[in-house]
Amino acid sequence: MDVGNFFSQAGPVVNVRLVYDRDTGRPKGFGFCDFADEISAQGAINTLNGADFNGRALRVNWANK
Repeated sequence: MDVGNFFSQAGPVVNVRLVYDRDTGRPKGFGFCDFADEISAQGAINTLNGADFNGRALRVNWANK
């Protein structure tokens, strides 16, 4: 399952951006997920924070601006 499909459990996902190292091209282990509405985003925080995704525990929270 990819990241967008996983997060769509909480609501409609508009965009997913994974962050990669510029030098190596390897993923840095974090990214951003945009939801269609604030209720879905809060639902993702409430239900998916700490959830297992491909053997890793997720930390889901609001992004700093």
